[in-house]
Amino acid sequence: MPIHRWTEVEKLNYFELVAKCTVNNVINWQSVFNNQTQHLKCHTPKECEDIYYKLKKADKLFEQRKQLFSQWSPQQLLILILSANYLSQNFEKIQQIFFQDKTEDEIRQKYNNYIAKQDQQIQILIQNKYLPDQFFKKEQMIEQHMSQFVEKYKTELQKINKKTQILSSGSFNDSFEQKFDDISDISKINEKSFNKLLDNMDANSQDQ
Repeated sequence: MPIHRWTEVEKLNYFELVAKCTVNNVINWQSVFNNQTQHLKCHTPKECEDIYYKLKKADKLFEQRKQLFSQWSPQQLLILILSANYLSQNFEKIQQIFFQDKTEDEIRQKYNNYIAKQDQQIQILIQNKYLPDQFFKKEQMIEQHMSQFVEKYKTELQKINKKTQILSSGSFNDSFEQKFDDISDISKINEKSFNKLLDNMDANSQDQ
């Protein structure tokens, strides 16, 4: 069942409550139930236990994701590939427009590692399903996402006075738009993302 939308403070307070109700590594769930805060509203001690372990699992996954995205998020990696193609690997312009928090050398090195299919972070992101399996297939990524990239960042691209060129013909496939948005959404590390992760875990548990 869906649970309360957790803020970071509420989550930490609940973890503290459980710690206070733990003696010799044994959690007294009846005590947790009796001392729960108003927003939690567990109906049974077992429900308090289930919520706790769901929070702990989501917290672990969330922290893992933050570490995986610490240098380059999936969205940034996709933007790097598309902008390098669109701007003919002019890493100075790419840095100025898209990656002002990174150096030109960092951007060039990341792109070169991608082209050589030797980037460990990208490999891990693919293994953990944060990037599609075909992410190293550059031409496929360009074909699928370039049109939306140009549309999404047309203001930024206009800054370099370059005439916009859409590199795919015909109408743009909605599923490709969704793929681009999925990669964008998954890179947003914030409180809302944590609660979305909880919702996904709820849905998965109901399917089992």
